[in-house]
Amino acid sequence: MGALKSGAFPVELNGKEYGLLFSLNALDEVQEKFGGYDKLSEVFNKDNPNLFKDTRGLLTLLINEALLAEDENAQLLEEKRVGRLIHAGNLQEVQNAIFKSFYRGTAGDNSDTENENDGEEIKAYAISIYKCSSRTIQNTQFYYKEGLTWSALASGGFSVRLQEEGALFGSGGYCAFTDKNIRNYILALMNSKATGAFIQFVSPTLNYEVGHIKTIPVVIDDNLKETVDKAVDECIFFSRRDWDSYETAWDFKQNPLVNGTRLTAAYATWKQECEDRFQQLKKNEEELNRIFIDIYGLQDELTPDVADKDITVHRVFDSKDDVPESMKGSNYVRTMRDEIVSLISYAVGCMFGRYSLDVDGLVCAGGDFDSTFRKGDESGTAITFGGIRIAVSDTYDYIKNEDKWIPVTFAPDTDNIIPICDDEYFDDDITGRFVEFVRKVYGDDTLEENLKFVADALGGKGQPKDVIRNYFLNDFYSDHCKIYQKRPIYWLFDSGKKNGFKALIYMHRYKPDIIARIRTDYVHEQQGRYRTAIADLESRIANADTGSRVKLTKQLTKLQNQAEELRVYEEKIHHLADQMIRIDLDDGVKHNYVIFQDVLAKIK
Repeated sequence: MGALKSGAFPVELNGKEYGLLFSLNALDEVQEKFGGYDKLSEVFNKDNPNLFKDTRGLLTLLINEALLAEDENAQLLEEKRVGRLIHAGNLQEVQNAIFKSFYRGTAGDNSDTENENDGEEIKAYAISIYKCSSRTIQNTQFYYKEGLTWSALASGGFSVRLQEEGALFGSGGYCAFTDKNIRNYILALMNSKATGAFIQFVSPTLNYEVGHIKTIPVVIDDNLKETVDKAVDECIFFSRRDWDSYETAWDFKQNPLVNGTRLTAAYATWKQECEDRFQQLKKNEEELNRIFIDIYGLQDELTPDVADKDITVHRVFDSKDDVPESMKGSNYVRTMRDEIVSLISYAVGCMFGRYSLDVDGLVCAGGDFDSTFRKGDESGTAITFGGIRIAVSDTYDYIKNEDKWIPVTFAPDTDNIIPICDDEYFDDDITGRFVEFVRKVYGDDTLEENLKFVADALGGKGQPKDVIRNYFLNDFYSDHCKIYQKRPIYWLFDSGKKNGFKALIYMHRYKPDIIARIRTDYVHEQQGRYRTAIADLESRIANADTGSRVKLTKQLTKLQNQAEELRVYEEKIHHLADQMIRIDLDDGVKHNYVIFQDVLAKIK
């Protein structure tokens, strides 16, 4: 067990937050009463006749330890009072919180728990489920080590990737470990056509077990090792650069099209970079194949050639019609539209503060947003008016970069609510914000040219801003769900097919009052606009000639349908707003999205 550190774990019970502290005193009591923390799974077992009493006792102990840590003279809670905080609906949550408080008590708030205490958190969790950690947790001496990993079952053939330090392996993704001085050589060998031929003999199916891989004969040619090492290093570099260019990568820094003053030039540069990377990787893979074919004397059996569709870095084409036959079936084909969609996704991330034009990589994915972005000047200066402290600015004008506050180029949204409308109803309308993003990135002089490039890539008729607006209304969320594999981090509050109301929020900036603010600051305001517009149209229709009346009536019908859709939606959102629902980001998208499914767009 790791060295004991202080730090209470927060848990909400009946609307109030409590701290749970697994102090040394608490550990001693658990040891005395149950025989150690590893017996907690037995305590929480449904077959334990004292389940509820033991859970209540543990919770009381941990809450009181947290209270005493804050104030030695604190008034302690009695078990019966604590028992009123536990019920069937939160029993599992309470038990999980007790486990988590143990992790925090042994690992601390800011440590990489699994890494620093030899996986104690993982082990304890396994014990809570299976009553034994060794049932599912094995070979811990290899945890978090660099290795070579492959899929146990793969329809696309056997292939191996470098697993960097800090990752884990499992039954679905096996891992081999080797000395660093021969890592590249083994990686090249395992990905070669020579190994592919061997695998066909020992495992003609799609299943690649460890036993199969162990039979691969390894012949190391010291004279060729330096050549192999250099080629593999290049392949790793190219693959990493390609992977990190898209925002779902851990080491993503910035969208590659954020470059220069013209999108046409930025796109052309990126497209060429992808092509050069593709061709060099193909050349390297074929050279490595040739080396190992020669080493194993398979010249009469194999050729070093690699099909274009088997090269695993992206290649960009202007349209689907430009994709050659040699690339059909590849998962790495992208079009101009795909790249523009990625740029738009990055822009939305900047709107919410997930990313920033001023700091590379992921900026905010939870925690206190105001500790990363700041209203006012770089020192957080504020003024006092009528006894109330008011920030100098209502917008987030500064971002923390390392230890300094620097001005932001493109400020994130202040309330974490960005409306998507079929007209410019709100100041923070998403289309207007995207136009401002393009202006900030590429400049005023080329704004219209760049917007046209975006619109042309998306497709559609009309002026560039209209095309972009229609994309946000109809296609953005579907693309977002695809990018994040049906785990959207931006949530679309959607009234329905009539587009009466749509608004995005960023899950990682969610606060319990956000639905109430959507209702009062946006839904109600939109309802007011509909009433005014409907009254105006009714007046105009009454005084219009026959030709104009048809067109105006069509507009009126659309607005009336939108207003009615929004009226029904307001009732739904009112119900949720009153609940002031809290979410735990650790529960993930799938769990939390269901809570609000009646007012959110369906994930497709």
